[in-house]
Formats: sequence, structure tokens, C-alpha cells
Amino acid sequence: MDELKARQELYNGFGDTMARGFEIAITPVLVAGIGFLIDHFAGTLPVFTIAFALFGLAGVGVRSYYQYDARMRLHEAEGPWAPRAPADRQAAPYGVEVRPAPAAAPVVPANYVADAYIAQARASAEGRQ
Repeated sequence: MDELKARQELYNGFGDTMARGFEIAITPVLVAGIGFLIDHFAGTLPVFTIAFALFGLAGVGVRSYYQYDARMRLHEAEGPWAPRAPADRQAAPYGVEVRPAPAAAPVVPANYVADAYIAQARASAEGRQ
């Protein structure tokens, strides 16, 4: 069973890498194609094509950086070397602490609250007269 899980993780890694490779290669080309169409109709042939291609390449680079950063933070948080929180607190990825929920307050119907507020307002109004 462990061998099957390891093989599945390996194949998933190959699939993710292949998808990222296509994304890095195809996205700037598609965006440059949109720039080419704008250039074609505007009559400014290389301007929008180059600008959109650079914009697409920068976008893919930024997206790849943030994906990598998020995966590495998660990897660091799940590793055996990660600092552990005390027993009363649970550690979560990205340095966010998740504290136990406080004891639930009793549920009071909205009409009860409104009626109590109205009664208090009447009592204070009667006290002033």
C-alpha cells in the first residue's frame, strides 16, 4: 500500500510539473496573440505584441513565485522540524494560530432581546416624567 501511495505521489508530481511547463510556455504566447490582434487592428504592429508578451511572462513568473512560496511554507509547517504549539493551541500553516473556541453563549431569541430593550426604555421614560 505504501508503494502504491508513493507511486501516485510521483505521478502527481510529474503531472503538476507538465501542467506548469505548459502554463509557462503557452500563457505568454496567448497573451502576445491578443496583443498582435490589437496591433493588427490599430496599425501599430510590434508595440502591443511585445508589451502583452512581456506582461504575460511577468504574470506567469509572479504566479509561479507565489505558488512555490505557498507550497514551501506548507512543507515547512508540516515537517518534523516545524515548531510545535503548546497542547492548548493548535498550529496551522503560514504561522496562523487557531485557538480553541470559547464556550458558547446561550442563544437568546431576538424578540426577547427587543422586548427587554423596549421595557427598559419605557421604564426609564416613565422615571423621567
